[in-house]
Amino acid sequence: MFAAKKKGYAGKTVREPIKPVKLNQCDVDILNYLKDEMREVISIHEKLSKYSDQEISLNLSWLEKKNFIKKVITHNPFGMNTISYTLDYMGKDFFGK
Repeated sequence: MFAAKKKGYAGKTVREPIKPVKLNQCDVDILNYLKDEMREVISIHEKLSKYSDQEISLNLSWLEKKNFIKKVITHNPFGMNTISYTLDYMGKDFFGK
């Protein structure tokens, strides 16, 4: 599998191989928790209480950046927003869905 093309020697395009992504245990635990359904941020933090809140937040943003999960923001009529996460295409590929 190859990533986007870039200019190589003499202006010819060169394809770079896609580097495999290494997931740590916290990443895998987050993906397993999101495997079946969309979850709110608060429930993710409560479920994975063995990790620090900072570590969970950093891993959520990293997984979102790498397209493993996607953020869903729901607005309710009282002016509050609910932030939830669900699997994105890389997360579904991780589980073979």
